[in-house]
Order: sequence, then C-alpha cells, then structure tokens
Amino acid sequence: MVDEKGNVIMMKKEETITKKDSTGKVVYRKETRQVNGVNDQTILVADIFAKWKKQECIA
Repeated sequence: MVDEKGNVIMMKKEETITKKDSTGKVVYRKETRQVNGVNDQTILVADIFAKWKKQECIA
C-alpha cells in the first residue's frame, strides 16, 4: 500500500510462533514484524466508475 505521495506504508503484523524446545516441550512466543500493507483500492472503483459515467453522459 502507498500513501498519496507514493511512499510505501508498512504495517505491524503480530504472529504467534510455535516451536518445540530441546526437551520436546511446545513453546509459544509472539513475534511482531513490519510488512507491506495490502494495496487494495477496489473500494474506490464504484465511485470512480460513477464519475466516469457522468462525464460520458451515460448515467
């Protein structure tokens, strides 16, 4: 995902990591890392299409 200036927006993602230690005991730990945000602009499509239809005198 990018902002209006084209800068990449990073988001924090928290995951629970499950591993076994040397004795076979299951150990859980939380890990937070930075990931790229999803670039989903589909929510804007309907409005853009409606404006286009109006410009083209279709609606």
